[in-house]
Amino acid sequence: MVGSLEKRLSLDYPSIVWEDSTVDQVSKSMDMLHSLLDRSQDEAIAHMDRWAAAMSNDPDCRHNHAFALGSVLFSLYLFIKHANDPESAVLTAVNGGGDTDTIAAMTGSLCGALHGASAFPSSWHQQLVNREQIELRGRALINPGFDLLLLMDLFELEKAACKEENDYRRKYRQILQEKYGI
Repeated sequence: MVGSLEKRLSLDYPSIVWEDSTVDQVSKSMDMLHSLLDRSQDEAIAHMDRWAAAMSNDPDCRHNHAFALGSVLFSLYLFIKHANDPESAVLTAVNGGGDTDTIAAMTGSLCGALHGASAFPSSWHQQLVNREQIELRGRALINPGFDLLLLMDLFELEKAACKEENDYRRKYRQILQEKYGI
């Protein structure tokens, strides 16, 4: 299916310069990912690293870099390998180094779509910045009659999240300063 969509895109958008190596890059990447599912995680990651370096034309690119054919494939891999343990999938993403926030977000989103929010520890929910607004947005997506006036403006929501992050950092800088003189 992905391959046929890639072909169609290349035909529907002829003004985009499609190179032979990029027209079917995603479908080839999906096939490669499928071939890794029976291997150990270390073997799979080593192969994904080589793949990301080759596809990006950057020898330093890895499975956990911001390059989509690395990070997206790694998040799909974690989702598939840890499908029945969403907490483990997200923790593996977070602890994997590189672009951890994006990879963990993609992995967690896939796991959440499959299992629902209850698959994650309640402590994660309780610490989530703007949790109420996120939950309201989820309800709005599945309920066509949802009162959109309950949703905060996204700009204001982002400002509130940034303020909370800054307060958090300030608090821990103060602790480090008092405790360790750093």
